[in-house]
Amino acid sequence: MSISSNKGFTLIELLIAITILVILLTLAGPSFVDNLDRRSLINATQSLSDQIQLARSTAIVRNQPIIMVFDEDDGDWCFGFTDRATGCDCLVDDIEAANACTVGVAQPAPDDTDEERFLTSMTNSDFARVTLNLPSSPNLTFEPTRGLLNLGLAAGVPRFVEYEIVSDRNRTTRVSVNIIGRVNRCAADNALLGGIQECL
Repeated sequence: MSISSNKGFTLIELLIAITILVILLTLAGPSFVDNLDRRSLINATQSLSDQIQLARSTAIVRNQPIIMVFDEDDGDWCFGFTDRATGCDCLVDDIEAANACTVGVAQPAPDDTDEERFLTSMTNSDFARVTLNLPSSPNLTFEPTRGLLNLGLAAGVPRFVEYEIVSDRNRTTRVSVNIIGRVNRCAADNALLGGIQECL
């Protein structure tokens, strides 16, 4: 006499497993999307502040003015910097183009007469689900002397420039640069973002 064993799932067991899986996905889904929203905002804020600091330090190290440009058009935005006195177009991604946001780095001897150029621009395609809001005069020029920000000395000229980054879930961060070139970033509206302090 042979005894057969049933090793499969019954319909009831399968329905219970699917129900539990649906409940877990319903609970974890919004948390996952919320975490992606926070991470995108943090990454964009960090990248913008790092790029501004890099432009400033490049001006100091190379002992020449560095121009940082920003552009925003119908939801597409970008930023980048260059050592060219004419500025650059941060939407151009061809490193060979004369108007691309690039900086040159001298090659070591014996090729020290040649200069290799590096692309320094970033666009909204690098950061999913965030918007960059620009001030009326967004471009920056860092002077080689201590990396000071050239904002002019006229009466009424602000002593800092501020950029606002907004996520799909309306969390907001601000990146500001003051006249001495110091970069500050903060989270607005009590947006709890790791590593970014709340705006005062």
